[in-house]
Amino acid sequence: MRIMVIGYSGSGKSTLAKLLAKHEALPLLYIDTLQFEANWVQRKVEDRNQDLLDFINTHEQWVIDGNYQGAFFDLRVSLADQIYILNYHRMTCLLNAIKRRFIYRNKSRESITNNCPEKIDWEFFIWLIYKGRSIKRKNLYKSLKNNYPNKVLIFNNRRRLNQYLLRKHIISSTKDWKLNHESL
Repeated sequence: MRIMVIGYSGSGKSTLAKLLAKHEALPLLYIDTLQFEANWVQRKVEDRNQDLLDFINTHEQWVIDGNYQGAFFDLRVSLADQIYILNYHRMTCLLNAIKRRFIYRNKSRESITNNCPEKIDWEFFIWLIYKGRSIKRKNLYKSLKNNYPNKVLIFNNRRRLNQYLLRKHIISSTKDWKLNHESL
């Protein structure tokens, strides 16, 4: 099984990817861990892409979290058996990002490079609310659903995702998921 998890910043992609990887016993890659060096310094695109390609070539099955259209996006789409798209409202994503900031204050998340402490600066705020929600991205998500209807799952809110996860026995209750998603 090969699973892609994509969607808007702050939607919970990394948490879902971790849950799916744990449930399916699959290796997990957060592309954010390849994108940055310590202190939020961007890595060379070539280095990031080589590390991503090495991961794909080394693992027959996987869960990969992250959009990054310049990071073998088409290859990942073609190889994926399932593509989860978290298409949540911008205010939901902002609230999630604010909560995450308080949970990981002065710490790095598992889904980001070490020594990249959680932050919400003006640049990220503008990305989360405006720039990251381009017409191009919206059209990409629609195109994926149209071109790959049997493997693309789009969730517009957490409630729909929870219903799906319950139905597929990936979680046993939404209460456990809400309380324990950070400790998966």
